[in-house]
Amino acid sequence: MAESNRKQAEIPASAEMINNPVGTACGFAIQLNRCLMFFTPGVPSEFKVMVEQEILPRLRQRFTLPDPPVCLRMTTFGRSESELAQSLNPLTLPPGVVMGYRSSMPIIELKLTGPANQRDAMLALWPEVRKVAGDSLIFEGTEGLPAQIARCLQERQLSLTLSEQFTSGLLALQLSRAGAPLLASEVVPAQEETLAQAARWAAERRINHFAGGSGGERSGKRSS
Repeated sequence: MAESNRKQAEIPASAEMINNPVGTACGFAIQLNRCLMFFTPGVPSEFKVMVEQEILPRLRQRFTLPDPPVCLRMTTFGRSESELAQSLNPLTLPPGVVMGYRSSMPIIELKLTGPANQRDAMLALWPEVRKVAGDSLIFEGTEGLPAQIARCLQERQLSLTLSEQFTSGLLALQLSRAGAPLLASEVVPAQEETLAQAARWAAERRINHFAGGSGGERSGKRSS
C-alpha cells in the first residue's frame, strides 16, 4: 500500500469508520458530547455517495427525519428579478412557504419552497405564479431548456439544421446531448450576412440531406 493511501486510513481511535465505495479515502463519525460529527473526503462525487449510502441511513436510525421539502420551479427569460418580485409580492403564501429567486440575467429561476404538508396549497398557488411569469416563462421543473426543445421537436416530428457563429458549437452540443433531432450543424467564423442568406443556406442543407448529398460544405462567406 502506498504511504499516501496508508495515511488516508488513519482515523481517531474512538471514531466509527465511514465506508467510501467510490474512492480510497474513508470517512469517519465521532461523538462529541451531544454532537454527532461526520467527516468525509472533499471530492463532491465521493461526498454525495457517502451521504446517500452511509450518513443518511445512520441519521435515520437515530432520528425521525422530516419529509423532504417541496420545491416548485419555473425559469423565465427577459424580465428582471426586481420586476418579477414586485409582481409576486402581493401573493399570499401558505405558512412556512417562501418564494426564492436565482438570477443569471437574462434568466431568472422562480422557486416556491415549503414543507411537505403544504404541497396542496403550493400547487393551488402555482397557477398564480405562472400567470405573473406570463410570456417570459420558458420552462417549468428541472428538465432544462435543451431537453424541452428536444421533446417538443420529437412530439411534432420536426428536426433542426444549425449554423453557429458566436456560440462556437455549444448550441449543437447541448441539443445533441438532450437527444434533439439534428439534421446538420456547423460552426463558421463571425461574418456579416442577412437573415435571408442564413435561411437560404439552411434550406440548401436540408435539401442536400434528404437527397443524400454531401451537405453543402462551403468555404468563405455564404453565397447570396
